[in-house]
Amino acid sequence: MAKNKNLTQAKKAKNDEFYTLISDVEKELKHYKKYFEGKVVYCNCDDPEESNFWKFFELNFEEYKLKKLISTHYDAEKPTYKLELSADIDGDGKITKGDIVKTPLKQNGDFRSEESINLLKESDIVVTNPPFSLVGTEYIPQLMKYKKKFLIMCNMNVVICKEVFPYIFNKEIWSGYSFNKALTFRIPDTYEAKWEEDGKKYTKVPGISWLTNLEVKNRKENLILTQKFDISKFPAYDNYCAFHIDKTVNIPKDKEIKIPIPQNLDDWKKAYGEDLKIIGNECIIKHPIWGVPITFLEKHNPSQFKILGQASGNTRKSFSQYHKSVGYQENKADRGGCCLISGKIKYSRLMIRSLE
Repeated sequence: MAKNKNLTQAKKAKNDEFYTLISDVEKELKHYKKYFEGKVVYCNCDDPEESNFWKFFELNFEEYKLKKLISTHYDAEKPTYKLELSADIDGDGKITKGDIVKTPLKQNGDFRSEESINLLKESDIVVTNPPFSLVGTEYIPQLMKYKKKFLIMCNMNVVICKEVFPYIFNKEIWSGYSFNKALTFRIPDTYEAKWEEDGKKYTKVPGISWLTNLEVKNRKENLILTQKFDISKFPAYDNYCAFHIDKTVNIPKDKEIKIPIPQNLDDWKKAYGEDLKIIGNECIIKHPIWGVPITFLEKHNPSQFKILGQASGNTRKSFSQYHKSVGYQENKADRGGCCLISGKIKYSRLMIRSLE
């Protein structure tokens, strides 16, 4: 719980102001350069005076061949402004800081305001670090509503929230190149800091991940599987017709496994259909369902594995449509749908099945 203190603070803070370091922006953005040519980029959750997203695109406007760069400043108390960069206004032959146009807004710059939504409609790609408290419930749904390409930062657990997981399931959103990393952020003076440097406050937040719907090379690369299935290492869950895989690297290579006949055999038959056969006192299963960590997303090739569902505290209430395919059996001890092994709760999982 202690390591999530800063994330909890971010969720409760009025403005969710965590300023991303430019080094982290550069590490991720370098992979997508070809997608920005001729595009309008909108940073809609950024203080352009502080934001390293704005700074990165301002410095690389010509190299990335942008058509236009827009950023809106947010102020909860009063109307604010937007910055735009698109043309060589000062006539020096380059598009640089001297060509930035600052225009007052009638509203406060909130990404949900009418002015911000109109700018969103104008844009092609959104790149930013949205408010931690709103990214899953409101921010990503808004991007999907307006059918925008995007590259954003968030906590990895956003992918299992009820508003976002359906997009993961339907292969409309996926992991960027960096997932589940502990990153350093500069924070406002009013926040509790881990340390200070040159008069500025900093903290480190775990579980930071990039989500996108821009093409990512990793999604076309198969995981190399080396582990052999052993039910003593990869036990079946009490409440799912699936097997617990502790780490992505340990996903078994087996396409067919043998296990003792489970007590709740009817549930297993419903989950696997013709892929389950009984021979003697053994159960033969083709393409078994694996319960893998959320971090699996970073390595997910949708041609190699299909995501069938998820197991977390909101599975029972919010994701009943996936229950049949993963053989979920309601258990009072599972706290809403978490995986159980011998009655003990396991951390949130993705349920996957091989397509090969």
